[in-house]
Amino acid sequence: MTVGADYPRSLDEVISDVKYKRETIAALNQFKSSNPWRGSVPMRMEKFRQLHDALCQIYNVNVSLDFDPSIVLNESSGRSNFCPANSTITLHGRFSVLTFLHEWGHVLKGRSEHEACKWSVNLFRKIFPVNFERLVANARGHFLAA
Repeated sequence: MTVGADYPRSLDEVISDVKYKRETIAALNQFKSSNPWRGSVPMRMEKFRQLHDALCQIYNVNVSLDFDPSIVLNESSGRSNFCPANSTITLHGRFSVLTFLHEWGHVLKGRSEHEACKWSVNLFRKIFPVNFERLVANARGHFLAA
C-alpha cells in the first residue's frame, strides 16, 4: 500500500478490543499450532497458503498470494503489499505473520493503514500474546519488529 499514508504514530492508537469472526480465530489458532516460524521455506510457504485459503473462504474473497521469488529470509518484510488492482498479496523478505495479517487488513479494510494496522496488530496480539509482548519491547511508533 502507499507509503506514508495514515500510519498510526503509536501502538496506543490501534490497540483495542477488535471483534473477529469465530472462524478467523479458529483458522489463526490452527496456523499457530502449525508453528509458522519453523520448517523449510516450502513448508513455511504452505503454512501461509493454508491460512490464506482459509481467510479467503471465511471472508468470501478471491485474493491471490504470491511470494517474492528472491525471498531472503533475513530481509525486512516491509516491501510486502496488497495490490487491489489484481487482488494479490505479495510477501517479500522474511515470513512475517504480522506483515501477512497487515496485508489481509488491507484486503478487508481497504487503503487505510490505520485500519489495517488495527485489524492486524490486535489479531496478532490475541493469537500470539507472548510474541506480541516480545515485539512491543522493540516497537518504534506503531511498527513492531523482531
